[in-house]
Amino acid sequence: MCIVQSSTIITRTMTEPALPPPTPQAATLVTLAALADKHTFIEYPLATPFTCASFQVDELVYVSTSTGKVKKSHPADDTSNGTSTGRLFARGKVVDIAPPQYPGRVKIEYRDGSAYHANPSRLTPQLFRPNAGSAQVGVIVTAKTDHYRRLARTQITSTDIVLEIGCDLGITVDSIADIVGPSNVIGVDKSHDSIQIAKDSYPRCRFVEMDIFHSRDDLIALAADCTKVLIDINGNRLLPAVVEALRLVLEGCHKVDLVIVKSVEMHRERCKK
Repeated sequence: MCIVQSSTIITRTMTEPALPPPTPQAATLVTLAALADKHTFIEYPLATPFTCASFQVDELVYVSTSTGKVKKSHPADDTSNGTSTGRLFARGKVVDIAPPQYPGRVKIEYRDGSAYHANPSRLTPQLFRPNAGSAQVGVIVTAKTDHYRRLARTQITSTDIVLEIGCDLGITVDSIADIVGPSNVIGVDKSHDSIQIAKDSYPRCRFVEMDIFHSRDDLIALAADCTKVLIDINGNRLLPAVVEALRLVLEGCHKVDLVIVKSVEMHRERCKK
């Protein structure tokens, strides 16, 4: 800006006011967006129902039992929202999709050789299928405990090595041990009392007391061979802590191909996209 005074021109340099630093919440959302740019995020339940097109021949799926006709089902059990319903029954292999005799059905073969033509709504596929040679990791985000535990049952296979961050009393770790074996799953939690209860309740499983935000190197070492990581740090914990836990896993655990996160806030933010 120029000001004229008695034929003398005085030049003042106008400087832009400094922008305020971003709020912690804004910085967290930027970090979350950056992680989503690098990896595949999936919000569960899905926005669309499972159909025959959701499945591939030779893939393993989890079959649920029929719940029968219920007049007033809970919205979370509505197959139109992309989640299978009914009690989880057994894992099977897809051998045919929509054969002429059974249009709209998926043929499943069980380990004992028996077969069943299932409605797609009774099946849960692998929601993330990693590409060979890709560094991209799948991240499934859910807000509900029952969905989180259902994902733990259906997305983990017998060949996986698993870590749960925020294992609390050990219920999910024990369930995963049925799939991968007790030696291939570890639960960590920062609560001394929770870890002691978990050890007493499920002595076959391994539990470690750890605050991951103060023991980053220990976490990375513990998860060095893990292929699946589950994060449930109290479910409703503030978003910055959940995003930081996810960032630690995605940047430090190089063998992981899938992370399952239970977080009300992260699920809400992702569903805005």
